[in-house]
Amino acid sequence: VRHFGRPHTPDLSPSMAGFVVDLANELLDKVKARSGTRMDAVEDFAYPIPVSVIFRVLGAPIADEGKFHGWVMDFMQGADVGPEADTDEGRAATAKAAVSMAALDTYVHDLVERLSREPGPGLLSAVLHDDGPDGPVSIEAAAANAMLLLIAGHDSTVNTITNSIMTLLRNPGSWDLLRGNPDLIPRTIEEVQRLQSAVQFFPSR
Repeated sequence: VRHFGRPHTPDLSPSMAGFVVDLANELLDKVKARSGTRMDAVEDFAYPIPVSVIFRVLGAPIADEGKFHGWVMDFMQGADVGPEADTDEGRAATAKAAVSMAALDTYVHDLVERLSREPGPGLLSAVLHDDGPDGPVSIEAAAANAMLLLIAGHDSTVNTITNSIMTLLRNPGSWDLLRGNPDLIPRTIEEVQRLQSAVQFFPSR
């Protein structure tokens, strides 16, 4: 826990701010460079941000992001097939999700085992080689937490960004109010979460 924030690592989140701002501007510049008037809010903007941040925090090679993208898309499409669960398409989606999750699990375990042997930058290496009073985290625990952060942190953040864009576009008055008062952004995000939950397919929700 010491490596996630205060009091031992107080600069973890603040240190990412410049990286996130630069990344967001770079993504929007790419859209502008296409000289188009449309963008895919998910693929062009919302998806790349949390994945890049999570990979950087964990210390995973950003070059592997493409493989991760495919695995997670398969998982999300097969995790909640709804009424189609008993159709050929539903069963195929469920089976594909299982295969992709197994591939992701193998990738994460291989990454964690490599970092346990060869320390590097990032959170995974830090917890695997922790010299604090509780000692290092086990390979199994590090891999399990990496999987959780990769899947839950990615999907919920993508949905929050796109839900925020959608909600503001549907409410032009709120858009104008927010544009003129940036201090309202944190409360706006909370309100969007109340209106449009980022994760909606669990029965408990």
